Amino acid sequence: MSIALTLTLFSSAPGGAAPSSASGLRLVVGAASVTLDRIQVAPGVVIPPRLDLSTFIRADGLSFQVRAVRSSYDKPVTATQVINQGGRTVQRPLPSGLVQDLSGLTNFFHITLTNAAGVIALDRDQTFCPNSAAVAARPDAVQNSSFPTACATNPFALGALWGINTGWAAPVNSSETFRPDIPNGEYTATISVNEPYRGFLDMPAEVKVVHVTVRTISQGPVTPAGPASHPAGVPSADPPHHAPSAARAPSTAKASHQRPDLRPLPPKGLAIDSRNGRDHVIFSATVWNAGPAPMIVRGYRRPGQDVMDAYQYAVDGSGRPSGFEQVGTMEWDARRGHEHWHFTDFARYSLLGADQQEIVRSQKEAFCLANTDAVDTLVDNASLDPGNRDLHSSCGNVSSLAVSQALAVGWGDTYAQTLPGQSFDVTDLPNGEYFVEIIANPNGNLVETTGSNNRVIRKIVLGGTAGARTITVPPYGSVIES
Repeated sequence: MSIALTLTLFSSAPGGAAPSSASGLRLVVGAASVTLDRIQVAPGVVIPPRLDLSTFIRADGLSFQVRAVRSSYDKPVTATQVINQGGRTVQRPLPSGLVQDLSGLTNFFHITLTNAAGVIALDRDQTFCPNSAAVAARPDAVQNSSFPTACATNPFALGALWGINTGWAAPVNSSETFRPDIPNGEYTATISVNEPYRGFLDMPAEVKVVHVTVRTISQGPVTPAGPASHPAGVPSADPPHHAPSAARAPSTAKASHQRPDLRPLPPKGLAIDSRNGRDHVIFSATVWNAGPAPMIVRGYRRPGQDVMDAYQYAVDGSGRPSGFEQVGTMEWDARRGHEHWHFTDFARYSLLGADQQEIVRSQKEAFCLANTDAVDTLVDNASLDPGNRDLHSSCGNVSSLAVSQALAVGWGDTYAQTLPGQSFDVTDLPNGEYFVEIIANPNGNLVETTGSNNRVIRKIVLGGTAGARTITVPPYGSVIES
């Protein structure tokens, strides 16, 4: 099912004529030949290459900007190109039905790879995220992008700002997840911009050609590249040199204070994991910050203990710290694969019966906060580049005296509940309707602008028999989950 695109034209060119895109977008090639490496990490185990074809979209005119919004899950996405020129703003609607979600410009490119024998190894349309891996491509370009550093990957994202600054360029494919397993050999890649994008953006009808060599190299176990981060144990923002004095009363809320607004997204990736005779409902849960202030929690270690006292910091209208209050604790998690500090009581996950009474509660009760998902980069004070985007950026190590964890405005933190105890054991439950419940800030320890939007539920239907259970997940509004 496609999401229809409905748009409103707020301003038009003189005389009612539709204005041109004004961005001067061009499809350009960096290197005429590229080599893609398939990495063999064990006998018979190969990591396919990312499809880096050294081909880019460059903005030679005005900055290219698109704003895409989902006002509710029952309504279609709306998207508009925004042109700022000569003190005047023009908004141009994209053709109806073109943009289908908030991950980027849907099916913007067409890519083929053909081997020396004329056999087509790849033939596909590719969504374009103008934000990811964009670079200044000429000396007179601004050195810092005006746009976020990523596009949404969560199907329940709500708003997106996409764009390319004048003189900047963004790659055709920046996705780490799209890795086609192409056999070793020599290929010819062709890249073009699909209609109606090409006509709408006044781009030349041209096809770029790149020679591609695919080879396999041997290497030990590797972890695919992730977002840049600072070393574990180094906080993303410098905390005070000492904990707030116990003699100092916690700050009380003032009109000058700005607070975060934590909201859960509907759970995604709901599935059954059957193993060792047990059935578990697995899922991913996201809690995001709608602002207007970042959520900043800093922990200060109790001497000789694996516990930190946690303080939440408020900010003023300029983004400077304006107060703090104690909101709980952080605990050291020494389990293999964790080995960092967890903030307690950030979220709660439960399985409810058809009467919406709790049946099973996830044992996931402590969290290392990271900005994993761009949820709505159009809200006031949304961060363009939040920095800590993995679980090792600000969660400390065993010797840390203090850590700072933050959730930027417009961004969310996603946890996958796939381990026994965190997922829901449904082996002995009868078939029928259930609900997965996500609650942000369940005990009210964190100070927010409101707590009225801290809960979301999603319906599931269990079937099958013990050891071979099935799950049916009805659609959530008009959202398409891949």
